This record gives sequence, C-alpha cells and structure tokens, in this order.
Amino acid sequence: FYIVSFRHKDFIGKKKNVVFLDSLNMAKMVTSRLNPLRVCQPAVVQNFAAVTRKYQLAYCYTIIEHNDRNTMPIIYQDDRGAILMSNNVLEAFYPFDPYILERSSKKIEPFYREYEETCEEPMDVDTKEPNHEIDDFLCNQELSSTPSSKSNKFSYGSSPG
Repeated sequence: FYIVSFRHKDFIGKKKNVVFLDSLNMAKMVTSRLNPLRVCQPAVVQNFAAVTRKYQLAYCYTIIEHNDRNTMPIIYQDDRGAILMSNNVLEAFYPFDPYILERSSKKIEPFYREYEETCEEPMDVDTKEPNHEIDDFLCNQELSSTPSSKSNKFSYGSSPG
C-alpha cells in the first residue's frame, strides 16, 4: 500500500507497469476478509484510495466508509481491576524515515529516498475524505484536512540524526 500510495509515479511511466499494477487485482485485495485498509494509517489509506481511483485500479471509498462506521473501542480490564478503553489505532510512525542508523547508513544512503509530497491537482472535497457527521463531542481538529496537516503526517519537524 505504501509503494502504490507514494511511489506510483515510478510505475505509471510505462504501459507495461500499469498493466502489471492492474494484474495485481487490487480491488480483490482491498475487499478481502483481512480488510487491510482498516489497519493502515488513515493518511496512507486516503492516498492509496486516490491513486487507485485515478488509475481505475480499485475503488476503496466504500470500504473506508464502512471501516469508519464500524470502528468501536475495545474495553478491557487490567490486572489491578481498572477498566481501560482502547481504540486500537496505531501510532503514526514510520520507522525508516529518517534513516538514523549510523553504521548501515553508508550502505543504505545511496538507495534511500526521502518522502516527497505529490503535487497533483487538488481533488474534490468529497473524494478527499469520506463524509463525517460532526457531533458535539467530536474534536474538530481531527476532521480538518488542510494541506499542511496532510504533509505533516509524513514528515518530522527535525531530524534526530
């Protein structure tokens, strides 16, 4: 999903590569019982959905909306008897960006690619994000989709290396 989402421009240069992407049958992949779109980061899912829709490889928005409706928190009890609630959302952290391992960086550096934001024409608001009903108790901050907030999901303020 990451490769299709962020390196799709490398694939679309030749018709042979587009045919290869089409042969992967991504529509079947995203509709499988494993539901891979449910466990990917939301920004990756949105970008993947936009790319696969643009090249007519798969239509993911129905599954994204279904996953949004069916996300329920898990309530459990710890060893001390305290009731805890988890929504099972993974932290938005990609461990290979930036690459900070000193000894192996000499071998990886020539092949390493930093994240590059795609500068394509702006999409309609309806296709960028599924429709969300704004309730009184929801934080409006999560629903905002400003261009700067989207690019910040895949970048770090400063490099630790």
